Amino acid sequence: MEGRIYYDNVAKEFCYWNDSVYVPLGGSGGSGVGWALSGTHLHNTNLGNLGIGISTPNERLLLHNAATDNTH
Repeated sequence: MEGRIYYDNVAKEFCYWNDSVYVPLGGSGGSGVGWALSGTHLHNTNLGNLGIGISTPNERLLLHNAATDNTH
């Protein structure tokens, strides 16, 4: 499924499925898609907003539950 995200315990990084291969998000400090490790903490390095379940977040972090149509 395109957009699936998982954590690779061996490589110590998050990856996402782009509909053909898993692509690192940069969790191990590499040049991923806006994610980096700081010690044992993972943080987003982009200056924009982050949406989960929504493609146009209007806040720094926006979670959208399509099953109940709620946004938090």
